[in-house]
Amino acid sequence: MFLRGLSLSLPVPSAAVRKVVIAVVPKVPPQFSVLPPLAKPEKPLEVLRKEKLSALNAAFASVESGAWVMSSLGFKADANTTANTNIEGLIKSMSALGQETVIFCDYDNVYREVTLEGLQTLQLEVIQNGQSLYAQKWAFRNAINAAKDKDALVAVQVEFSMMDFSA
Repeated sequence: MFLRGLSLSLPVPSAAVRKVVIAVVPKVPPQFSVLPPLAKPEKPLEVLRKEKLSALNAAFASVESGAWVMSSLGFKADANTTANTNIEGLIKSMSALGQETVIFCDYDNVYREVTLEGLQTLQLEVIQNGQSLYAQKWAFRNAINAAKDKDALVAVQVEFSMMDFSA
């Protein structure tokens, strides 16, 4: 029988109680004394690929929801689906009411006076940015699917970029 960390209380002459810990460690036979560490099994390439594609989809969803664009109108603007819907609504409203300008809140929450033509330009930039994000996603997916081994898969770095129309 092997005892580890056995705790005993023994009386001592001074009437105080002291705790004594006795550890009994068996002698390990030589044939068992050196065991190699257990190797963590590597995941198959297809499992790693599936994980990388899942990470790509999650990264794309995050980027798409927080998308923005540097507009040729001279400011940074939200460029997600909600922004596109809002711009479309402003364009329809201005056209129906005959308005020449409208107040628009940009990415940095700065209010700007924008013309109908400016909103139409901005909407095209938002659409182009969305198309660019999808093209980037598809290129990453193709690279992930084309990876022939783990190193090639790890080499695929997913990093999206937004469009800049300010130049």
